[in-house]
Amino acid sequence: MDLKVTGDPGQGNSYSETTLQHVDSFNPAATTVNYNYSSNSSRLASDFERLRQEILKGVKQETIEELKYYITKLPGTRSAEDKLSDGGFKPSSIREAIRLKDLYARRATMYQDYPAAQQINLDLFSRIRHEFDDTIFPIIESGAELSTVMQQIRTKIVNPIMQLLNENGAYDEHLHYSEDHIYGMIYYLTGMCHLNWKDYDNV
Repeated sequence: MDLKVTGDPGQGNSYSETTLQHVDSFNPAATTVNYNYSSNSSRLASDFERLRQEILKGVKQETIEELKYYITKLPGTRSAEDKLSDGGFKPSSIREAIRLKDLYARRATMYQDYPAAQQINLDLFSRIRHEFDDTIFPIIESGAELSTVMQQIRTKIVNPIMQLLNENGAYDEHLHYSEDHIYGMIYYLTGMCHLNWKDYDNV
């Protein structure tokens, strides 16, 4: 590639008059593009790119053990509908929660066999569960109104995760999780008995 720059650079390193005269075509016959990532790329961004490559190459695997913990319903537990009802959800809100849970489940099922998708879901599940247990459940235990609980869920869980996805999802060509999916993950974990909306120990 030939770069020819003309013009008087002037004084004081001012190049305001320089012009770019000609650039030859760079590898016009290229048929593939290689992505090079800097060493400071985030793990999540790398997982999104890895998922893209796995789908292109058909790389699949059995579900990893850590993820099985989250997607296997614990025996003898209440349904998502019952737990949400116990938490003060109205019937219409329960129906919407179940819709979001199913929305997430359908999207996740499409990519459930890809290792990177499994890792992304595991990381998000873990983040949701620990944040819920650490900051949301104490509010529930204190007897707060459901509206207050939901405001805190948006502030402490949904907004931070969406920010994380937006900042690291440049190569997310497949999952495209929205706020609906993040709420769906919360209700999915509720149905699997990883999240409680009522203090059952003090009933």
